[in-house]
Amino acid sequence: MNLEADLGPDGAIAQISRLLDSMTAQPGFDRRRIHAMVIGVPGPVSAEARTAPWSRVGVLPSDLAEQFGMAVAVENDANLMALGARHDHPEAASLLFLLVQTGIGAGLILSGRLHRGLLGWAGEVGHVPVAAAGDMPCMCGNRGCVALIAANPALMRAISKPTQPVNTLADLAHLVQSGDIDAIMALREAGRHIGEAIVGLVVGLAPEAIAVGGPIAEIGNHVITGIRETLAQRTPPAISSQIRIVAAQDHDRAAIRGATDLAFDLLFPIS
Repeated sequence: MNLEADLGPDGAIAQISRLLDSMTAQPGFDRRRIHAMVIGVPGPVSAEARTAPWSRVGVLPSDLAEQFGMAVAVENDANLMALGARHDHPEAASLLFLLVQTGIGAGLILSGRLHRGLLGWAGEVGHVPVAAAGDMPCMCGNRGCVALIAANPALMRAISKPTQPVNTLADLAHLVQSGDIDAIMALREAGRHIGEAIVGLVVGLAPEAIAVGGPIAEIGNHVITGIRETLAQRTPPAISSQIRIVAAQDHDRAAIRGATDLAFDLLFPIS
């Protein structure tokens, strides 16, 4: 499952309980057959299910397994998508999965395994400073983070006009699909900024593939084109000419597949 926004710890537990009750209320569905649960949250997740403040969940109880009578894992949503995306790129031992939504996150697969990093912070590329964001303050405590100018809310604000407000992603998609040049160029520019933010990752780790997920990645190839442009300009040609950058077919489906993989790991740990 992926928790709704602004729940807090108590609300998260209540939502999980309601979902389990709803699932097991169906005829022929025995709750005793559920042996593992994976909870996806935005933002980094460290030990004991401690999430960053902007995950909108906070610190979940450490006894979730006891509360629900099953194995439980709490994981970053982009990490789950990266795990799931491995199935779409079986030839790639290393994969960078970029998720562009309210924020910008990434899941890193290195040598076929998920890399979480210090305190679960690996892949939080939305908090990498870029030049165009200037000195804008970010909730992470840093300034000039790329999410401030390239995540969905910032994009919609930049494109919105008094005569043509952009209040939803559907509004943005409509503009792009109707050929609005300002909207198309805003997506392209967002891609360039994201590309700038991941230059260090791409050069340092040299992933074989980059998959871009999130609604704006599904609105044509404009964001991906912008990412390609920046990487072509700012990474060695040996890397930029070979790396594959593609749109994720369905990031929610990838998250479900990744959660399934993680659930199997919970149930059948490799010693």
